[in-house]
Amino acid sequence: MISMPVTGSTRVENGVGVVTVTTECSTSLNDLWEAITAPERLARWFGQIQPKDDDAAMYDASLSTGWSGIIRVDLCEPPRVIRVTFVDETEPPTVVSAVLAATGNGTQLTIEERGLPTDDLTVYVAGWHAQVDQLVADLSGATPIEWRPRWEQLRADYRNRPPVRQ
Repeated sequence: MISMPVTGSTRVENGVGVVTVTTECSTSLNDLWEAITAPERLARWFGQIQPKDDDAAMYDASLSTGWSGIIRVDLCEPPRVIRVTFVDETEPPTVVSAVLAATGNGTQLTIEERGLPTDDLTVYVAGWHAQVDQLVADLSGATPIEWRPRWEQLRADYRNRPPVRQ
């Protein structure tokens, strides 16, 4: 599995933080879709999700980042777009979208999270970057990376990049 480097960016729109990470993987659109939506595949790189109370749109989640809460599926257009809302008891909800696009070499994945606090967006962009690094490792059959050390390294790297203010 060959993957293009993961790139990440941060910005503030209408007073809320937005982070975006993008990569391209040499796998099919359907395989990448399954990797980001099938609970058994998500468990290998993202964390555990379980349907909540027989509601196909609500999931209890316990992620590899340490976050836990509810993930609500707001939009699902296989195999191209999924948009979910992350809800927990300590922070305002955020909206996460994953958009897949077939390319000549595989599939491009873009993940964007909106509604974040703006005080330190490096926490979030580094987190998503580390998550996508875990996904890429899983797709290639490589040993999964440890999330926290990778997140700490990336957070330091991203701190040198100021957010784009719009």
